[in-house]
Amino acid sequence: MVRVVMGGVHGQKPSFAVVVDSTAGIPEDRVQALGLTVVPLTVIIGDKAYREGVDLATREFYARLKQGAPPPTTSQPPVGEFVDVFSRLLEEYTGVVCIVLSSALSGTAQAARTAASQVSGPVAVVDSRFASYGMEVLAVEALKMAKAGRSPQECAERLETLAGQLRAYFVVDDLNYLHRSGRLGAAQALMGTMLQVKPILTLEEGRLAVAEKVRTHRRAVERILERVEEAVAEGPQNICVIHSDREADAEALRQRVEGMAAVQPVPVRELGPVLGAHVGPGVLALLHYPAQG
Repeated sequence: MVRVVMGGVHGQKPSFAVVVDSTAGIPEDRVQALGLTVVPLTVIIGDKAYREGVDLATREFYARLKQGAPPPTTSQPPVGEFVDVFSRLLEEYTGVVCIVLSSALSGTAQAARTAASQVSGPVAVVDSRFASYGMEVLAVEALKMAKAGRSPQECAERLETLAGQLRAYFVVDDLNYLHRSGRLGAAQALMGTMLQVKPILTLEEGRLAVAEKVRTHRRAVERILERVEEAVAEGPQNICVIHSDREADAEALRQRVEGMAAVQPVPVRELGPVLGAHVGPGVLALLHYPAQG
């Protein structure tokens, strides 16, 4: 089941539809208000597959992990699902912009590109080189351009630039999740577990990278804050707090960054089951990007 919402933004009809995959983690009420179409990825627990945001709620997913569920795995949407979505939207819109999870982390971008080649009409697939709220930032910008009457290709070019301005730093509780998913080497995972080293992670050109290493979780959070403060010193920043099953700590972090952000209030987003399957519960992150003048 694909969540499809037509319209949603008041005023002139957009020149193209905007699609995101479910790892964007956009709250349902915001999806409805913006008029986005969401294509779900799948998380597999044991022998059962669940479509993110359709068959499995985020809270239920993390509760299952705490209860000792088998290590989850994930899969991208099938090409046919993207074909169906694009074809349906092209009946009402003159084009489609589809924003997807970093191609370095998932095959979703390739599935969307293959689907785009199989439909009649302009479909621009944008590799966000990011995940979570970074995709939401791009989606909001795409909607603005659609309302302004720009073409899908013009939008894709603008989003490529904006994606390059996104920065995020995060710390995880259990490095074994990243190791099991193939996103972190065994040596790094062992070092983190045995020596209680906490790597501060980031995304560089869509790939997971270690920004620096510190000795405690608390110090990692402080260094993430310091990195964002350094960015703010160079110019106003939009900031978002991201977490996985760490709501109270995320709210405390939000209060600390509130005064630094160009836009108030600072949004908080929780990683859904697909991203949570790879990083586990306990993630704390800050995403920032330059505020537009």
